[in-house]
Amino acid sequence: MSFKPVILWTDALIYLLVAVIIAFIIYARGKEPLRAPWRQVGRSGMAMASLVVLLAYVGIGLLDSIHFQQALHNDTKSAQTHYSSDVTSILDIVLQPLRGHVEKTYSAPFATHLYSKETMEGADGKTIRDYPRLKYGGAFLHDPERDRWPDIISTVGVALMQGIGLWLVLAALLAGTLALRHRRGFGQIVRDMLS
Repeated sequence: MSFKPVILWTDALIYLLVAVIIAFIIYARGKEPLRAPWRQVGRSGMAMASLVVLLAYVGIGLLDSIHFQQALHNDTKSAQTHYSSDVTSILDIVLQPLRGHVEKTYSAPFATHLYSKETMEGADGKTIRDYPRLKYGGAFLHDPERDRWPDIISTVGVALMQGIGLWLVLAALLAGTLALRHRRGFGQIVRDMLS
């Protein structure tokens, strides 16, 4: 096996909480007095929006609660597998690029230079104290003072369009599924969803 599962006590508590919630859902499905309040929650737009945000946090929390140790590369012919001392979560693997891009100091949001001055060699060979460029943040910008805001605006615009596109695809899939299930027209389901 290329990894060894590790269950921390905090992870065990999260798994217990998830098991209790699943058991309550199974129990409540058969009891009408317990289902009625949840039906009202399902009809509330604010409650459903809150549920989506809550589920996003729960999903991230669950990804961060599945820990393991990765197997080390074995150069010898030994049959025994040795594992890393680092305990890693699935969220760590998903966010690996962020973990590897570490700067020397903190900087302001959207910054292109370090927060603290350092002694550097200038273009003319003289020693100067200045704010050095970040290794990763805005490193691809040729002129950070001129190119920073156009890059931020274009990145936000692209992310916004991708988010809207993904939302439209998911909404269309949901509307199509509901139209098939309730044997109604796609347009009618979309109008019902919008209202």
